[in-house]
Amino acid sequence: MKSRITVLISVILSLLVASMDTTIMNTTMPIITKSLGGFDLFAWPFATYMILATVLTPVAGRLSDLFGRKRVFAFGIVLFFVGSLLCGMSQTMVQLVIFRAVQGMGAGIMMPFPAIIAGDLFSLSSAGKFKCWVCPCRGCQQCSLPCWVLNVDVGS
Repeated sequence: MKSRITVLISVILSLLVASMDTTIMNTTMPIITKSLGGFDLFAWPFATYMILATVLTPVAGRLSDLFGRKRVFAFGIVLFFVGSLLCGMSQTMVQLVIFRAVQGMGAGIMMPFPAIIAGDLFSLSSAGKFKCWVCPCRGCQQCSLPCWVLNVDVGS
């Protein structure tokens, strides 16, 4: 039971990181736009991330049924990490928009897994109790302290 809870907590932490990425951009986008130029593309990093994350969330659930939970979840984490790395290295706003799309794809793949894995790890009668741990992540990420520390920061 202890290892199951550890697995669930680690998956929930991945959701927390993916969710926090949307709020990070809200506070830092004016500085990023000033640094990279391209104010006309101000809304695009938000839009590409959110659209791709939203579209890929149900797709990821189906892919995990076909190819296995570990593979699809690991692919989402790697894609999110690569997108974060590329965002930190972007030199123009166009690059940032494209790299945020990559990051959004990774986030969209990661999003459904706390609920999926809780359903796999625990019996039907106790799965609901553990799935409720996922909900506070959304609220916590909105109120969290400097959350950009959890992201890859390679930019200058």
